[in-house]
Amino acid sequence: MAECLHDLFRTPAPGTPDEFIKEALRCQLIDHILTLLNQSLNDVEKPGSCKAHLVDSCKLMAESLVYGEQVSRILQSSTVWNDYKDQRHDLFIQTSSHMQALTGGSVGPQIAGYLTSSASSTTAGKQNMTVPPPLVDN
Repeated sequence: MAECLHDLFRTPAPGTPDEFIKEALRCQLIDHILTLLNQSLNDVEKPGSCKAHLVDSCKLMAESLVYGEQVSRILQSSTVWNDYKDQRHDLFIQTSSHMQALTGGSVGPQIAGYLTSSASSTTAGKQNMTVPPPLVDN
């Protein structure tokens, strides 16, 4: 959820971020995010990554020319926000599995990696494989 929220504010269609921020303010989403940041998130698979996305989402909302001042007031009134606002969070963000499939990832056998592999890379144990494997009809 946090990754989707982050992506929503990071790469929206033109004119839409302010509409999303308006709704976030209306439904008190920022207060809810601050509550989540104050919890350990033990039930979340990657709590550090989740919190990093939540913090970045708040920072992106605070950059809004229309609603940024309102967002900033809410954030600055929170003692929880003071613990997170100046930290670098990119170290906690882990790539999602669908991106690892496209880029080959760094764990396990390389079963994909078409976006980042070179013609001389080793794929599935075959040396200098220059063409992708054939398509298989299911």
